[in-house]
Amino acid sequence: MTDLEIRQEPDQVPGKPIAAVIIATLATIAVSVVAVWMIGDCGGTDLRAGPSVRTWGGVPREIHHVEAHVLRGVETDAERARRQAILELSTWRWVDRDRRRVAVPVDVAIDLYLRQRAGGGP
Repeated sequence: MTDLEIRQEPDQVPGKPIAAVIIATLATIAVSVVAVWMIGDCGGTDLRAGPSVRTWGGVPREIHHVEAHVLRGVETDAERARRQAILELSTWRWVDRDRRRVAVPVDVAIDLYLRQRAGGGP
């Protein structure tokens, strides 16, 4: 058997492609920073401002006017049912006028029930 010498080639890193990637990355970062700065400048209000954020009828101004119209004007079936349930649980109304049965708000009903249980009468 003969001894063959295995030679290793010197490591060479191609400089031009690496430089191009670094330049492209820095350019992308710079463009992103400028874009964020412009968006922040054009918005006019700080979203972190909390309750003092200016609004159009309860919708933050940062939302486009078309979205604001949609957000203000649409009530889902679930929201409508919830609103109706809250109304029924919080108002006095006749259940059966002939039998003199009245529906009372939940908080009043709880107070009446606790008074009756304590022996205080109706």
